[in-house]
Amino acid sequence: MLHPRTNKPLLIIAALLILPLALDDHLSVGSSPVKLAANILPLLLAYLLFFGVTRRAWCSLLFTACAGLAVFSAHKLKLEHLNQPLTFADAFLAGQTIANWNLLSLYAPKGISLILAAGVALTIYLFIKEPAIKWRWAPPTLLVSLVGFALISDKAVSPELMYSPKAHGAEPWATSQAPAKQGLLASLVTGARSAQLSLPEVNHALVDQFLRDNPIEPDFTQTDVRPDIVLWLAESFFNPGIIQGVDSCALIPQFCALSNTALKSIIDVPTFGGNTTRTEFEVLTAIPFHALGTKDYPYISIVHAKQSSIVWSLSQLGYQTTAMHPNNQSMWQRDRALPLLGFDQFFDIEHFDRKRRDGIWVSDLALAETIKSQLEGEKEPQFIFAISMEGHGPFDTQPVIDSVRRDNIQAPSALDKKASAEWREFIYHAQNASATMIHLKKYIAQRERPTLVVFFGDHLPNLKRVFAQVSFENGRKAWQQNTPALAFANYPIASNWLPKASHELGVWTLELAGLSKSTDYQLLSHALSENEKSKGSIEEVVRNLQLQRLFSAAQQ
Repeated sequence: MLHPRTNKPLLIIAALLILPLALDDHLSVGSSPVKLAANILPLLLAYLLFFGVTRRAWCSLLFTACAGLAVFSAHKLKLEHLNQPLTFADAFLAGQTIANWNLLSLYAPKGISLILAAGVALTIYLFIKEPAIKWRWAPPTLLVSLVGFALISDKAVSPELMYSPKAHGAEPWATSQAPAKQGLLASLVTGARSAQLSLPEVNHALVDQFLRDNPIEPDFTQTDVRPDIVLWLAESFFNPGIIQGVDSCALIPQFCALSNTALKSIIDVPTFGGNTTRTEFEVLTAIPFHALGTKDYPYISIVHAKQSSIVWSLSQLGYQTTAMHPNNQSMWQRDRALPLLGFDQFFDIEHFDRKRRDGIWVSDLALAETIKSQLEGEKEPQFIFAISMEGHGPFDTQPVIDSVRRDNIQAPSALDKKASAEWREFIYHAQNASATMIHLKKYIAQRERPTLVVFFGDHLPNLKRVFAQVSFENGRKAWQQNTPALAFANYPIASNWLPKASHELGVWTLELAGLSKSTDYQLLSHALSENEKSKGSIEEVVRNLQLQRLFSAAQQ
């Protein structure tokens, strides 16, 4: 019989062996020994780290178990809400996750805060009750742990058989499947090994040949008029008419009315259910997200210095540039990244009346009123990038201003009671977003100063219950759907090409403002126009021009 004191090391090792099997659905006793070792080793090193810090064996084991539980819980929540696995890049968001727990806790299972509190309390209890070993064991234990983590995350040292994009049958191009193939902990170590940003090559010869074949003709119609520009990112907005049997004009008549009088397009967006900064980055820089390789968060992985963007281009034309987002400024590191993208100022939640909410978040109408105040209060031409919050989930029934209207929204007959409630919550806020755009359109019609508004959806929300019970007109999955983009102004606007993706939207905005030929986006705009004329025959030229922007940004 094992004695808990004399056989403590054996019991702890057994627990560390069992822990990944208990937490990871993709590991079993039948998994290969190498795959099991690749997932157990990070836990063992974590245990040594905690042991070196606390000098308490059982307390360190509980620390390790709680840390493992937190990692796997975060992984499952991210899969559930964003359809994306946990990655190494998520480690850079740990601080803001704690700082913005009021938002993220809305997506966590009820009672998670109590579970976390109980775990902390038990750990503190064990720390107090369990006697510590002598200090001389702490430094070597810590050293072994830290050196171990450094070695397994170094691609020059750690074995390819255990940690590489191809280990355990994984495919380098299918990074979202890595946890299922490798086990979550092994995939996180692999992500750490691959964290170095590798910029793709640009085919300069192809770009030069395009310029020779399609010279840019001088435009003598350019004027010195610099319209005010409002670029509105509508959180989780999409046209519900893309769902089979849904009449969007009956549900959101304001959106249909606006669409009938605006320039419009349908755009491909690089995310689903969240990660709005992917779409923001594409719109502001004209760089496709996929050009960043496997990076999850462009503001973290690439925006480390002044980043070439339409914002900087507008600043050079004398614009005052303002970002507005009625949420905590630290979310997704916007407070650090947006100034590097060229914004003079960033209005976060502190610039808004927190009482002006419709549902959980500050209303779109309140955001519009702040925009109007900014437009009226400055003499310089204004560029305002508004990132709305009202349409942000979760989409369970929340207290809203007009609950009667919300509760009387017609839901598709295929939806059950819970899915219908989710649907009504989304449609209610989509109606508000559309009504706000009508409000803005009426406002700019009364202005003397030329003003352009471009409105677009950043991604589809993850309406889990709804999407599980309906089908889309194009037969694709929810995460493969596009979002609408609309443009209207108080002066005539026209464009000989339409954006097909969010990384073309910012350039299109410059085109509609009559400014593209006054900025360093002129060549890309010209290529997008020629690509439209040739029905997509020069996609590679466009792609390489976009990649040039990535290189020029990285070299600043």
